[in-house]
Amino acid sequence: MRELFHGCHITSRDSLSLIRHTKMITCFICCSFSFNLVHADKWLVGTGIAFSSIEDKALGTVNLNTIPIILGYQIETDKNVTFTPELRYGFGIGDDKYDQLTVEIDKMLTLGIRAQWEVNDKIFMFIAPAKVKLTAKAAGSGVQNRGTESGLGIGFGGGIQITNDLSAEINYESYGLNGADFDLLGIAFRKTF
Repeated sequence: MRELFHGCHITSRDSLSLIRHTKMITCFICCSFSFNLVHADKWLVGTGIAFSSIEDKALGTVNLNTIPIILGYQIETDKNVTFTPELRYGFGIGDDKYDQLTVEIDKMLTLGIRAQWEVNDKIFMFIAPAKVKLTAKAAGSGVQNRGTESGLGIGFGGGIQITNDLSAEINYESYGLNGADFDLLGIAFRKTF
């Protein structure tokens, strides 16, 4: 993120990164279909709000928010545990100031798998390793730049079942982005079909 704040264009796509992303998506799809042959599974959609911060130890912190759209496939097991490969696309709302620049999240793409444990009929807890790709924009003082960074991280949280197919949850996620920490605290609603 240093390059974004200093006015350099950092968007880069190498073919190895594209191949890695393709392999990861293929793995998640294959896992979903293989589990589907044995268990009763459900599609899942959701949305919410995530309050996030990007902290670079040398440059400082910006606080930004996103609204994610969640799509997943919930794979049930017989031990009160579900696994959900999921894709989240988020777009930024609001902005923050850094020095003379206005910084905002343009888009955020997250691909991960979530392991969820049903404590009882109403309460659940989860952990979710994921990969995030974040695109941010900075403008001001005659500068306008867009930068993209990717990183791995983990999220965890808990929630309650409102009905059999609707849940509410709170979660925390933390990712490393090329020398910067990207942390999110989110509230979401999820519905299964």
